[in-house]
Formats: sequence, structure tokens, C-alpha cells
Amino acid sequence: TLFAILTPDRNFFQVRYILGDDDNSLAEGFKFPIKNSSFRLFSYLLQQHQKPIWLSSQLSGPIQSMITPEVRNFTGPGDFFVAPLILAGRDIGVLYADRKTTGRSMDKESFTSFIKFAIHANECLKRLSAQGGAKITRL
Repeated sequence: TLFAILTPDRNFFQVRYILGDDDNSLAEGFKFPIKNSSFRLFSYLLQQHQKPIWLSSQLSGPIQSMITPEVRNFTGPGDFFVAPLILAGRDIGVLYADRKTTGRSMDKESFTSFIKFAIHANECLKRLSAQGGAKITRL
């Protein structure tokens, strides 16, 4: 699982927090230009979809075509979850989760928990911002 925010120029993600068995690999793999057509999935999810999504091999349509070999190099062959981080109506980053290191499959209960986690994360960001607390880019 990782928490990443967009750089000020909105061209890359900056990984801020990681929880998992292979932290360094996850952080290194998430360093890519989001405007690169090979990684358009993430910019689409931020700008157009704007809600948590479960990405699986059973998806069809335009989102499935965005899961490119470059994305699969990062995510591995299994399912993964992505949720946008939105502050004041503007996308600022993503939450990402997979089970690549354990090989376990994703399930509906896990996705429901991920959705709740994303809702709480967005609410925390909103409250921090409203209170004039820590700047979001310095988490």
C-alpha cells in the first residue's frame, strides 16, 4: 500500500508513505511521468474517474486498455486498488494497494475496506487543510 502525492508541476507522483514487505521496490516503481501514455491509467483515474477502483484482469473497456505492460511491470499480474486523493475539488495524489508480495487474491471485503480507508484519508486531508495545519506537500 502506498500514499503518493503529485509533484508541484503535476508531472510525477511523490511517494510519501508505504506499508508493505517490499517498500523500496514499491517506491521506486511508482516514479514515472503521469503524462506518459504508458501510465495514462493514473492520470485518467485522477482526472476522470475520481473514485476508488478495483482493477482486475476481468475488466473490459477503455480502462483495461490502460493497463499497459509498463503498468503491469509495477503492479504485477494480480488485481490492485487505486483511489484518488482529492482536496478542495482538485486531485492531489493517490492511494494504491496490491497483494503482489503475498500472491493472495483481492476480495470484495478488502475493496470495501480500501474504499473506507480512502474516504477517511480524504477527510483527514480536508480537515488538515481547513485547520491551516501541515501543508499537504509536506506530509
